[in-house]
Amino acid sequence: MTALDKIQRVTFLLTACSVFLLSALPGLPCKASAATEARDFGLASARALDYDKAIEYFSKAIRIDRKYAEAYVDRGATYMQAQKFERAIEDFTRGLALNASLDRAYEYRANCYFQLQQFQKAATDLRKVVRNDPSDPRAHRNLELAYEKLGLTKLAQHEHDELQKMDITPADMKQLGLARRMKKSGSFTPAIKTLTGIIERNPRSERALFYRAATYCAQQNWSDAIDDCDAMLKINPKSENALRLRASAYYESEKFDKALIDANKLIAIAPSNVDGYEIRVKIDQTKGHFDEAIADYSAAIRLDGSDDQLYFKRGELFERKNKLTEALSDYAKSLEHNPRADAPRLRRAAVFMKLKQFDNALKEYDKLIAVNPQDEEAYKGKGDAYCRTNNYDKAVQSYSQAIKLDPSNAWRNLDARAAAYDKLGKKDLAAADRKQSAAFAMNTGKH
Repeated sequence: MTALDKIQRVTFLLTACSVFLLSALPGLPCKASAATEARDFGLASARALDYDKAIEYFSKAIRIDRKYAEAYVDRGATYMQAQKFERAIEDFTRGLALNASLDRAYEYRANCYFQLQQFQKAATDLRKVVRNDPSDPRAHRNLELAYEKLGLTKLAQHEHDELQKMDITPADMKQLGLARRMKKSGSFTPAIKTLTGIIERNPRSERALFYRAATYCAQQNWSDAIDDCDAMLKINPKSENALRLRASAYYESEKFDKALIDANKLIAIAPSNVDGYEIRVKIDQTKGHFDEAIADYSAAIRLDGSDDQLYFKRGELFERKNKLTEALSDYAKSLEHNPRADAPRLRRAAVFMKLKQFDNALKEYDKLIAVNPQDEEAYKGKGDAYCRTNNYDKAVQSYSQAIKLDPSNAWRNLDARAAAYDKLGKKDLAAADRKQSAAFAMNTGKH
């Protein structure tokens, strides 16, 4: 059996259970209970293997609430089950752009990349899964296989070695899995109790200490998280997981100097690991050291040039410093690695607007709409670009489509459409839009 055969077996095992796993993910607050209801119907249809109906319900949830990250990920998992891998990747990417903490979406997207034999992208996603949950044996195994396909034998051996580090008994491994599920569902106190029992029986278990520290972090109990990381470092002074998590806990508790020390140690111990640079970027940005943050993103990109988010985030910093040419270049690089991503194309359009290159901005908005015809922001952007070129009829059409797609935020487009109507001399229509906008503001408090 080849490595590819093995990973395909693993992939289809994950595919078969993906929607059941996703149904346990904690949902974010929705604009309307109707979105949650539509998602629930979608999950039920997916469990019944009625994929077309499931996709229809998930799409309905997304139409109601365009920021509903879980619905995108659920729809992606359903596309994955139907072996529509490119569509699945698109939805996982959108879901993660809205909520990067949906860890399993990275693993599902990696599975799709495997099916498309895009092993470098699969490895990038699996590294994120392993970083967020070092005790997940499936993620280590998949990453080992990805490295094998890429011919990275030393890295593959490292993942194999990690799998062999069974520092707790098989029975406690099951308890660890239970604690992980508790944490994911938000049941932090019973998860900590379970993990504490494992640690009492296995006091040198780095896995259990790490996961209890991560659970403390989820509770924002930074002090206890740091204590557990200290214990891990006594067992293994070069523990990358302990340094990364402790640096993050120091950062969140505003102990920036200590966070920086740990980030620097992590870079020294694991110079090929991007985590230390990403932590240092957060510290740099907090202190307003944007040049240093850009330099750290550049270092991370040299280590992992396939991560579209690194280019995107560096592009945002370039844009913030008004280095618009560099920002455009980074957004383009981000799109090279993830052509269907919304955020970098929206930022490219915004930069073109700043540069008064309205035709280029319109091209970007049209590309967004080609990928996602339901993109209200793209239609609003088109309306703004048309107004800047005095093409008010087309501006009205674009704003009208934006209002239709997102009526709950209509005020953003009603005022803009009213201004376009004014330019066309349609004073009655302009007045009607402003009246409707004012009523919306009174009823919702938005404006």
